[in-house]
Amino acid sequence: MKHINMETFANGAFTEQINRELKKVTENIQDPNTDATAKSKITIIA
Repeated sequence: MKHINMETFANGAFTEQINRELKKVTENIQDPNTDATAKSKITIIA
């Protein structure tokens, strides 16, 4: 099985989406009006 470099997958668009969504999750965890222990979901649209 060939390994995929996630940094270059889809010309870097995948990594950009992951970083953007992780930022949202991090902001949500730090928000005092939300439950920091609640499950979060990251959705990547191809």
